Amino acid sequence: MKRIFAFSIISLIVASTFAQEWTMKQILDYLPTCTVYPFINAKQWPEAQKQFIKTPIGFKDYWGELPIYSWEDIQCTQKTEFPQEDAALYLKFIPFNEKYILVVADIGVSDPRKQLLITYTNEGKIIDWIECEVAWATDEIYTIKQWKVDKNPNELYVTIYHIKPTSSAKHIDINELITNRPSFNGQRIDTEYKINDTGHFIKVSQIEYVSKDYSYDDLNSTTLNIWDGKEVQINNDK
Repeated sequence: MKRIFAFSIISLIVASTFAQEWTMKQILDYLPTCTVYPFINAKQWPEAQKQFIKTPIGFKDYWGELPIYSWEDIQCTQKTEFPQEDAALYLKFIPFNEKYILVVADIGVSDPRKQLLITYTNEGKIIDWIECEVAWATDEIYTIKQWKVDKNPNELYVTIYHIKPTSSAKHIDINELITNRPSFNGQRIDTEYKINDTGHFIKVSQIEYVSKDYSYDDLNSTTLNIWDGKEVQINNDK
């Protein structure tokens, strides 16, 4: 994405080298701490969030069981594996009780790419993770999954916004996407998670919307985010 691509490719070459000497705790300490809530992972970051842009830090040895791959298709069935050094951490969130650390990870620095939200203990051990962004670099940025983080008041909450292709949607991979700019039938699903005191993601609500046809331009805009859509809500299971 434009907000990250510009410095990720260069910085990963440097950061992935020196990070090999660091412990995971040192890496977490290095990351900037978000102090603006809600934090909105918009295609264009609000001005208040740009203060948290810092050289992402890449490394090879600390990913453990995390999925270091992104998706080649909008159905998210075909994987693109990445070398571990092509993944990087760039921002952290700390809850009021400071019992865990929530971190944003970029998987892949160009096309295709995704992001994870990962919880760690204060000593640097992985607790839990969730996929929070799926996107492809096109002439702009084509996105089917985005996220927000909020604090309410002492706990962190994550909302994942997903345009999920319906079962009737044609299979579309990145080559088809860029070459033919197809539409597809999809359903918007907003899922909210609370992160509990042990650092685990707990689903608290899910809002579903009436499925519709999404054009290429609907999802490729640099200014239109998924939560800006005018879909008709079906339910709220909160």
